[in-house]
Amino acid sequence: TNPETLKAINRACDQEKLRYNIPKLASLDTIHLHLDLILGLPYENKESFARSFGSVFALGPHYIQMGLLKILPDTLISKSIEEFGMLVCENPPYEILANRWLEKRELVDLFWFGECVEAFLNNRYFRNLWDYLRKSEEDIFAFFESLLTLCREKSFFDLAPTQELMSSLLLEVTKRRPDEELI
Repeated sequence: TNPETLKAINRACDQEKLRYNIPKLASLDTIHLHLDLILGLPYENKESFARSFGSVFALGPHYIQMGLLKILPDTLISKSIEEFGMLVCENPPYEILANRWLEKRELVDLFWFGECVEAFLNNRYFRNLWDYLRKSEEDIFAFFESLLTLCREKSFFDLAPTQELMSSLLLEVTKRRPDEELI
């Protein structure tokens, strides 16, 4: 959703049309609507990625797919590695490790943020919660960052992601909120 990023990767789009059409498609609930956010694109730092994530979440897709940018040999973006200060794995799948806008640690954190989104949002167990947070205009990036912190403390990614475990983590992360009882 970052205009500077879209221009750098030659992905022009009519964002107003997307903001209109995607919620309509998602509301039909007859197809599984996936939207992708790629980690490590040019001009995308943590703050702009947080805005992009919030914008995509607000559209209400069924799935938000997040993955690391892959710099395949002999592609247009591979010719801009130096310009964008990209550090790229030399072996397949040629994933980005850092760039001018994201240090290694930040990119790793965003990767695990994506794993948290994959586990909790994309499983479709908690649709009412996500709809509620969407309607309440929650800072969803901050919400998932808090959830990720708790997941790391509880070694969630080393455990079987049962619905019971995930529910308990969501209840814990929402403690002491004004809307805790409603959630």
